[in-house]
Amino acid sequence: MNLFFYFFSILVPLSVLSGIAGTHIHIRGYHSLAGGVAHFFFGPFGLAYLFNFLTKLNIPLLYLVLPFVLPLIFFIPLKPSQNKSFDEQSQARINILWSLGMSVGLLIIFLIPSFINLESLLFGRILLVDNKTIVLLWLFALILVVLQVMFHNYFKYLPLYQEMQVEGYRPLFYHRIQLFICVVSILLILQAVGIVLLVTILTVPTLVASRFKGQYTMLLVLSILFEFVFLLGGVVLSFWIDVQTSPVIATFTLIVFLGVIASDTLLKHRRMKKNI
Repeated sequence: MNLFFYFFSILVPLSVLSGIAGTHIHIRGYHSLAGGVAHFFFGPFGLAYLFNFLTKLNIPLLYLVLPFVLPLIFFIPLKPSQNKSFDEQSQARINILWSLGMSVGLLIIFLIPSFINLESLLFGRILLVDNKTIVLLWLFALILVVLQVMFHNYFKYLPLYQEMQVEGYRPLFYHRIQLFICVVSILLILQAVGIVLLVTILTVPTLVASRFKGQYTMLLVLSILFEFVFLLGGVVLSFWIDVQTSPVIATFTLIVFLGVIASDTLLKHRRMKKNI
């Protein structure tokens, strides 16, 4: 019972965070954001560890890294008229963040060899998440749900509102809210699952949900549900074959995705034959 509650307490907020963020990434074309921001946070985590190492305060690293979120979302430039993806300047800044974060992180690894377990960075520790991180996962999952409910219609009709140039509508503000949702989700998910699984669970479940051709709200709900199914299925499978959890979840998710694409292609082929 305790084990079930533990998995529930981790997988539910992870599913909510990745489902909401994944939907925004899919609709707005923020696909380069996930990898860039994930690698950037390698640097702040290094600086946080260095701070603890020098001061001996032993503050949880995540608490020291969270203040980097707000400057980050304002560092990436956005254009109100752009309704699909980042422009070249934004892409360049994301690449700069990627290289800067990795450089600082690697430098601290050389300075303090005990800084980080690279296996933990790559594959995460979804089965060893501490209670403080679980509380933060639930807290931010609730905050993102509230933000999503408050601005749901603005997010849903954002491209339309921009084209119509509605008076009093502030597209940059809602873009920043979307970026905040994505960046915070990436940071918290990274803590639990690592870089290997991060991009997979932010993109694949939403792509599977989009195959059902539902509206924005349905896409959001289905993304969260698929996230939970993929995470739970991967955890159970990893226990069964006794292998590291994150790569099993990633492999399981991709196999299901390929199966959905194959079945969808087969159905379209059969429909075409019937029409002929």
